[in-house]
Amino acid sequence: MQLEKFLDRLDSLVSKAVVYVATLAMTITFVVMLTQVFLRRVFNSPIVWAEDLSVFMFIWITFLGAAVLFQKKTLSSVDTIVMLLPIKARLIIEAIADLIIAVSSLYLLKLSIDFMKRQQLLGHKLGGALGIPIWVVTIAVVISFALIILFGLTSFMKKILLVRDAKGAQV
Repeated sequence: MQLEKFLDRLDSLVSKAVVYVATLAMTITFVVMLTQVFLRRVFNSPIVWAEDLSVFMFIWITFLGAAVLFQKKTLSSVDTIVMLLPIKARLIIEAIADLIIAVSSLYLLKLSIDFMKRQQLLGHKLGGALGIPIWVVTIAVVISFALIILFGLTSFMKKILLVRDAKGAQV
C-alpha cells in the first residue's frame, strides 16, 4: 500500500509541475502576442521575435500537454471490449498496454535524444529573429517521452498492485 501511495504522489507532483510549466508557457505566449498586436496596431512597430517565441512555446505546450493527457488517461482510446471484461482481466490488459507504451516510448526517447544531439552538432537554429537552437525545441520531445515513460511505468505498477490486492481478497 505504501508503494501505491508513493506512485500516486509521484504522478501527482510531476503532473502538477508539468501543468504549471505549460501554464506559464501559455501565459507568456498570451502576453507576448497581446503586446505584439498592440504595438503593431497602435505604434506600427511590431516585435520581430514574437511569432518565433509563440511557435517555440506552442511546441512545448503541445508535447507537455500530451504527456499530462496520457497520465490522466484522457487521450482517445477504443476500449469497448476491454470494458466488458471482469475487473481483474481489465486491469491486466491495461497494465500490459501501459508497459507497451512505456517500452515504445523508451525507444522513441532514444531516437529523440539522438536527433537532438545531431541538431546540436550541426548547429541548426530556428528561423526568424530569435535564433534559438533547434535542440531547445527538440528537448520538449525528449521531456515528453521521458514523462510518458514515467507515467506509463507508475500506472503499470499501480495496476499490478491492484491485481495483486484483488487476488489476495479472493483467497
